[in-house]
Parts: sequence; structure tokens; C-alpha cells
Amino acid sequence: MSTKTEAQLANEVLQEMGVIDAGETLSSGNSDFDRVVAAYENKYAELSAHGLELTYWTMTAIPQSIFTIVRDLVINEVQGSFGNPMPAADKAGQELIILRKLRRHTSVQASGLPV
Repeated sequence: MSTKTEAQLANEVLQEMGVIDAGETLSSGNSDFDRVVAAYENKYAELSAHGLELTYWTMTAIPQSIFTIVRDLVINEVQGSFGNPMPAADKAGQELIILRKLRRHTSVQASGLPV
């Protein structure tokens, strides 16, 4: 399974939001980069917590199949810090939409066999 790193996630988030140009990359020590990584670490902990438990990957190896979902979750978290604040209700609504995709990806389909 192909995976991506926190650094790739942070750069993808910053590129998607237009903070850096496509192809440009930042690294640890840059305040924008570090803010995105911290937001991802917090969101990962939230998704891993009792009651949600949606993570099946390690924090440092994000599966390619859910990378854009995780990217969108992080964008939703940090966009206010980059000049695009959202009302709390809108932010929560957007997160529900994104989490629906993650839940669909992590759900186990019924086998259809009698029990």
C-alpha cells in the first residue's frame, strides 16, 4: 500500500489553499508548515479517540487511498489561520461531510451470509 508522510500532507494542504505555489515545498521550521502538521496531529488524535476510532494508519504513513480525505480535514481545521475563517456551524457541517467519506472508506460491508 502506497503511503504519504506528514510533510507531504502539509505541503499539499498549503498548495491546495494557495499559500505556496504548486511544486513549492516547505519543511519543518517554517511556521505555516508547522501549523499544518500540528493541526494534523491534533485531528489524528481526535479521530483515534474512543468513540470515533476511525484511524487504521499510523500518523506518519497516510494511505494514498484516504490522502485527499485527510487533506480536506486538515484544510477545514487550518483555513481560519490562513485568512479564510468559517462560522463554527459551517466548519462542523463541512467536517461531517468529509468524515462521511472516511467512514465509508473504513466501513466493513456485510457479507450477506446467514448467521
